[in-house]
Amino acid sequence: MSRLPFMAGNWKMNKTIDEAVDLVRQLKTSLSGVQGVQVAVGPPFTALHAVHRELQGSSIRVAAQNLFWKRKEPSQEKSPGDAERCGL
Repeated sequence: MSRLPFMAGNWKMNKTIDEAVDLVRQLKTSLSGVQGVQVAVGPPFTALHAVHRELQGSSIRVAAQNLFWKRKEPSQEKSPGDAERCGL
């Protein structure tokens, strides 16, 4: 069994929510015919929900960055529970 190549990109805090949604709309169009590779994007946490909503039904996956490994411990990082509430 062969593995699919995985391509991911993130842009940390470099886009507003609207800019992030616009970027993934452009990616959906640009990558619509691409096969044989898994694609993911890692938007800023503030744009996770909007980007996830925009990419539903698409082959592009959404990744959350800088998650703390415990579900509910106090931390400066986001928890997996925070990502789940964003729809991931």
